[in-house]
This record gives sequence, structure tokens and C-alpha cells, in this order.
Amino acid sequence: MIKATNADGFSGFTGTVGKNRKAIIEINKNQKTTNFIKFPISDNSINLIELEKNNLKKLEVYSFQKSVLPTITPYSKNENVAILSNVKPQIPTINSMDLQETHLQAIKEWIDKTQAKRTLKDISAYQTITGSLTTLNADYQPVNDLSIEKAKQLLDGLNQLHKGLDKTKTIPTAMAHCDFTPWNMYFGTDKIYVYDWELAKMDMPLLFDAIHFIFQSHIVNNILVL
Repeated sequence: MIKATNADGFSGFTGTVGKNRKAIIEINKNQKTTNFIKFPISDNSINLIELEKNNLKKLEVYSFQKSVLPTITPYSKNENVAILSNVKPQIPTINSMDLQETHLQAIKEWIDKTQAKRTLKDISAYQTITGSLTTLNADYQPVNDLSIEKAKQLLDGLNQLHKGLDKTKTIPTAMAHCDFTPWNMYFGTDKIYVYDWELAKMDMPLLFDAIHFIFQSHIVNNILVL
């Protein structure tokens, strides 16, 4: 498979520890990255690789100026493997842990090209939240050092907010990456190269990616305090 990419070097690594973990081979030629190959190492990661393929296929119809999406090439001998190109700029710059103008320009372009109005109860985010609250209400025992009282207080607040939503209301939605974080992108000179599209949705509330970026960056920096 590596020979098929016409490479002269490669390196291997795995993703975040957990049930979604994948093995990844970085392919390079003349010391520049040309491809990434993703291999599933669990049932969950098989599904995620398939989701990423489908999402990138859907997004091929759009032309973006402020972001670059990977190009995916199916590998005929193994449908569970994804060969990705165009993941990394030839001369990447340092990523920022802070939300920058370049990030916002990319998000705005995604919104401009994919925006649509949908009923709240029909969007995937509302359905996910509803399901998560059902699970938490059945068992909200903390698995960290959060006290049971604090957990109950937070859950009560979330239930109250959810109950107050008008699920028949129509809201603007658009495509979102849904894991838009500094560690899932490279900075080019005037655009961002965004990868790991397995969680992307076409019906997310506007600016979801911007909020997710800030929240996740602050967690990593130990700034966010409940």
C-alpha cells in the first residue's frame, strides 16, 4: 500500500487512547508529507473511518477559499482503510490555541455555503443532547473528583435549560466539523488545513465550531473552571 503512494519514507502513530483509536501512517516524499493512511483498530474506528469518507464525499461539491479539506482515495483491497492527501500544507506555520481571524473566516465560509433553516427537534445536536440527558438522568454518578451534589446541581440546570427549549422553533443551521480544535488542523499562510472529519454534521447550530474550539482549548490550558 505504501508503495502505491510512490513515497520514499513513512512514520506511524496512533490517535487518542480509547475505543475510537486508529492507527495512522504518515507518508512522505523528499521529506514532505504527501499522504496519511488510516487503519481501524476497533469496531468503533471502522465506523468512524467510514463516516469520514462519507462526509468528505458530501463536501466535495463545495469550493472553499479559507480552508482546505483532505482528498480521500478509496483503497480497493480494503474498504476500511482511508488514504488521505492534501492534509498538510507544504510549509505549515505554528497553530494557535486561541481562536484567530483565520478560523472565523473558514467557519463563516462554511456557514455561507451550507446554511439552511431547520426545526430544532429535527437537528442532530438536539437529538444528541436529549439522548445524553436521558443517560445522565439514569446515572449521574461522577467518575472524577466532582462531588455528587455538584453533579446533581449541574444536571438539574441542564434539564431546566432543555425543558425551556421550544423544539418546534425553526433555527439557522450549517455544516460544522464538530471537533474543530487546534490539534485537528494545520495553519497555512492564509487558510487552515482541517482534518479528522468523522464527526462532521450538516445541521449544526451556527458558530458551534467556534464555541467548541474555545471550550476545548481552555480545557487543555486548564483555564476552564466549573
